[in-house]
Amino acid sequence: MDNNINIAICDDDENIMKRIVPVIESVYKEKYAEKGVGISFFYYRDGDKLVDNYIRDNIDVVFMDIELDNNVSGFEVAKRLGTIITDPGIVYMTNYDQYVYESFVCRPLGFIRKKSIEKDIWFAISSVQEYIMKKRRVVVFSDNSKKLAIQIDRVRIIEVYNHEMRLETDDNVISIRDQLSHHIKELQDCGFVTIYRGMMINLRYVADIRPYKVKLVNGRSIDISKDRYKSVQNEWMYYKMM
Repeated sequence: MDNNINIAICDDDENIMKRIVPVIESVYKEKYAEKGVGISFFYYRDGDKLVDNYIRDNIDVVFMDIELDNNVSGFEVAKRLGTIITDPGIVYMTNYDQYVYESFVCRPLGFIRKKSIEKDIWFAISSVQEYIMKKRRVVVFSDNSKKLAIQIDRVRIIEVYNHEMRLETDDNVISIRDQLSHHIKELQDCGFVTIYRGMMINLRYVADIRPYKVKLVNGRSIDISKDRYKSVQNEWMYYKMM
């Protein structure tokens, strides 16, 4: 598994940006030195730039200021990120303790009070690393001639077509002569659900589910078999609550 992670810091205060980076690096070095984790930081002074570049910069986790300029809150930016991916990993930062309780509605990975950065980051990083490990889980597919190890979180759709499994990612479709039935349980554990026989979708990329249709965050709409609709809807609701 790739041990390099991309952390976005979205804050209009450059002093906070300069202050938080060495603390994150120090905590990672102390807690995960044996893993050889490399960190790249991406800085965004406003939410628009973060949203526009989130996919391009391959962001793993966002440290998000709640009180951004232009009367835009970090909560609003998080909702916009949620239209790109169902469960963006976010650690909220603020000067005001009362936002702690409001942030829980957004299911953050952590909450950092700017007056207590050094103390709060220590606890937040554990949740961040757990989130990244889950996100980067690898599944191995194989046929008689080759093996394919893929970071399963990158896969949106898996479909059986002409006796092949087709794995659709953001920018590619990969085919391999494996049997989907061999991987059902493992894929379910990774957040996939069967919408009809021969097709599974990654709930991470679901934007909405309506009667007999699932809409992905990229706008694509796919039919759900009538006998699976209710179970798919329930799985998606449960996934969003996790």
